[in-house]
Amino acid sequence: MSRLSSEVMRPDEIADQRELSEIVDEVLPQIPEDQRVTFILYIYVGLSLPEIAEVMEANLPTTKSRLRLAREKLRVQLSKRGIAEPDGETL
Repeated sequence: MSRLSSEVMRPDEIADQRELSEIVDEVLPQIPEDQRVTFILYIYVGLSLPEIAEVMEANLPTTKSRLRLAREKLRVQLSKRGIAEPDGETL
């Protein structure tokens, strides 16, 4: 029973996660397309960085850089909304 309860999110956690998801959806269009697509493929689709590099016809260092830049830009936008520190690890 305790294992099950630890796997179930509380309603306030679900609401917080939905709100964060909505804000990220609002902010994503504000970053360059190559960075946005890399972020989406990595975070939402679950592709590995080598897979993303292949799909986007880019080399691995470029793909890593795009993901890092996307995260940094999202983090800054979230911090402006009071959700994360600009140098914090949220995404």
